[in-house]
This record gives sequence, structure tokens and C-alpha cells, in this order.
Amino acid sequence: MSWKIAEPVAKYGMQGSGGVSPPEIERKTQSNRGKTPPLPSLCNWLKPILARTKKGRTMSQTPSKAIVLRRANAERKPAPWGELTFLASGQLGNSTEMTLAQCVIKPGMSNPLHFHPNSSEILTVVSGVIMHTIENGAETRMEAGDTITIPAKMPHQARNIGDANATLMVVFPTPNRQVENE
Repeated sequence: MSWKIAEPVAKYGMQGSGGVSPPEIERKTQSNRGKTPPLPSLCNWLKPILARTKKGRTMSQTPSKAIVLRRANAERKPAPWGELTFLASGQLGNSTEMTLAQCVIKPGMSNPLHFHPNSSEILTVVSGVIMHTIENGAETRMEAGDTITIPAKMPHQARNIGDANATLMVVFPTPNRQVENE
């Protein structure tokens, strides 16, 4: 029975993790074919590799318990059309997997036509009525409770067609949402 570590390390792009290069991993692997590794030394050897996440944080920096973010600590981005308030993200330090934001659009206003190069977006209308522009300029009317899933890189825009603020909740399956043209 062999224990080949070089293959998953190379396959998942973790070269150099923990200060061990792929050739060194392969040498260790080749010289230990058919041997059962001593568990403590294998665990110590793998610890720095397994402790790394995509963002470079170690497991000790990854939240291991519930985190409460007070509204006063949310990241607010006021704009002429309304406001975008980030409630969870990698930047805020309370999410390693997604971004959550509340978007408020003033009556008669719209956010800019924009897209997200690194993730899809799920948008739910909490209150108000919007016209959402999507693929090829197509529009769809959305009211409270309606949800739309927008693929990555698809230009989209929300316009408030009601006479009160429209409140939207948006979720991105990445802790580091990127945006173009916002």
C-alpha cells in the first residue's frame, strides 16, 4: 500500500504549501512506497499544507464559532441611487465562504449596469418593486419575495419602479465579491 501525496498537492495547486516543493514531496513519496508513514510525523508534515485556505489564512484565523456583526460595523457604500451595505464578507472577517449585502434603491433610481466576474449573484426583493434588466436588455418585474439568480459575468441592473425605497438582499458564493462598472 503506497501513500502518494504529490498527486493531490499538484492537482489542487498547493505547490510550495508548508515550505515543501513538489519534487521534495515526490522524493518523499517514492522513497516511502509500500511503507506506512509514522502517524505523528505525517500529521506534522501535512499540518502546514492542510492549514492553508485559498485566501492564505490559516485554520486558526478561520471562524470556528458564530460571529455577530453589529449593524454599526457593516460596510456601508452610499451612492446617489441608494446604498449598498455589506453584512458578511471576507473583508469584514465574518465569512470565509460568501458575501451578503443589503441594497436599498431610492424611488425612480437604478444602480449602474454592472457584472461580477468572479461569481454568480442571488437577489431577493425584500420590499418594494423593481424592474431588473438582464441578458440582452430584457427586463423582468420583481416584487417582494421574488428571487433571481444571475450567472457570473452577466450584466444586470435594478431600477426602482415604486414610490418607496426598494430593499434587496444579495448573496454571492464567494467571500470576495468582485464587480465591474458599479
